[in-house]
Order: sequence, then C-alpha cells, then structure tokens
Amino acid sequence: MNIAYIKPSALSFFSDAKVQLEQIITQLESIHYASCEHGEIEQFIKKEGVEVLICLFQGYLAQKADDELRQ
Repeated sequence: MNIAYIKPSALSFFSDAKVQLEQIITQLESIHYASCEHGEIEQFIKKEGVEVLICLFQGYLAQKADDELRQ
C-alpha cells in the first residue's frame, strides 16, 4: 500500500512515540550502554524520555484535532 494515499486518521497518532521508545530500548540493549555508569544511563533516559512524552502529547493533540474535524 502506498503511504501517500493513506488517510491521516488511518495512521497511529502515537507512532512517533513508539519509534522513539523503540530507539531508546535499542540503545539501552547496545554494547555501548552496557558499559555505562548508572548515572549516565539515568541521564540518557531522562533526556530521551522527555522526547517520548513530547511525542505522546503531540499524538494526543493530533488525535483530538482529527476527532474535531469529523464532528
């Protein structure tokens, strides 16, 4: 299916948050992060976690806007 023809409402409003979370998990599973100190990991999670929260909120707002358009 060509994504150019998919209606926006057919896509997950939270897909960016899911991608961001998967990237965090992938990095935490990597060899690089296996050798980091706990403090470094905590800082990484705080920084990247904020990005997940931003994506979640943006997805929520986009979903609300889409719902309003249909009413």
